[in-house]
Amino acid sequence: MTKRSLWASALCIVLYMAVSIPVTQRYPLYIHHLLVWNVFLAALPLVFAVLFSKCRSTLLRVTLGVLWLLFFPNAPYLVTDLIHITQLPLLAQGWTLTRDWYLWLVLMQLGVGLFLGTMLGACSLQIMHRQIRGWVGGFWAWAAVVGVCLAGGYGIYLGRFARVNSWDLLNLPLLLRRIFLVTDLHGLLISLGYAAYVLATYVVYHSFRNPDPEQGPTHAKAEKDRSW
Repeated sequence: MTKRSLWASALCIVLYMAVSIPVTQRYPLYIHHLLVWNVFLAALPLVFAVLFSKCRSTLLRVTLGVLWLLFFPNAPYLVTDLIHITQLPLLAQGWTLTRDWYLWLVLMQLGVGLFLGTMLGACSLQIMHRQIRGWVGGFWAWAAVVGVCLAGGYGIYLGRFARVNSWDLLNLPLLLRRIFLVTDLHGLLISLGYAAYVLATYVVYHSFRNPDPEQGPTHAKAEKDRSW
């Protein structure tokens, strides 16, 4: 991860908070505070991934790796927050759009949150991808990425439909019961759909973040020198 990417992520978070503050002041509803909380959870995988890449202790690396995997679905999970669009009365009368600009701020809050969660998740996944590639090579690293996306898709499904949180692992019997109640063919198909979304967005992000071979080794070295 480059320092430029880190600053860009921080700028997006600041933008999101700038949009969210007037929204939560005008509409002090639980859902708007929850959206801000979801963005905070989406940033944690990136924090864990950066710490993982800088850490040299095996025990700490294992701990950070497990935490990253548990919290990773929280980032792409923000795509499901679009469900709250149905609560916005954007149409005043007939097909006339409302002139309440706070409602449009709420819409922006949802859109920026979706974008931010997707990018934070892809950024953290690329850090872990590079770490794994250094250990086992390119093929198995991509196999691990696919596995993470499948797990992430299932995690998104559990979070939205079973209201499961990452820290529910601390109460394993209750967690397994809730998973058992919602896991069926319908749930597996939805999970595969979310997994495809996570994988597709990561492939796009990865293709843009990697230097173009036609630009030569000098450009590639410059990118490497700026990366963490």
